[in-house]
Amino acid sequence: MRNLRAGQVTMQQNEEDRKSIPARIPYHIFSVSPIIVNMEEMKFGRNSLKVLAAAMRNPDEGHYALELVKSAKVGVGSIYATLAQLQQYGLLSSGLEEIDPVVAGRPPRRYYRLTAKGIEVARRELLAAQRALSFGGEYA
Repeated sequence: MRNLRAGQVTMQQNEEDRKSIPARIPYHIFSVSPIIVNMEEMKFGRNSLKVLAAAMRNPDEGHYALELVKSAKVGVGSIYATLAQLQQYGLLSSGLEEIDPVVAGRPPRRYYRLTAKGIEVARRELLAAQRALSFGGEYA
């Protein structure tokens, strides 16, 4: 496993991912760059669980960061670190929306979507957190 900070290799990995994605699937939809894949290495704090729960409300749709801040009720200052961590775990994929920044009057948004692994892990971790809360466990 590489010792990297969140987002440090994202651009390089996304470029490599872009080359390997078939032409019929536009890159801007979603790319995946997992760094940590070992389940024992995954650690989930409150913010991670809140973001996973918010994303699970519509698991097949992309969510941009500000939307997740509002629906997960996490701080703006912590959302990107949380999203980077979940993306490194391979639980989220991300991609830029395809817009004309001049016409839209803003830069394109980065959307995050749960991967198949993310849906599976989110279900398991949210159930474990719910059980722990009901029994006064580690999340209480």
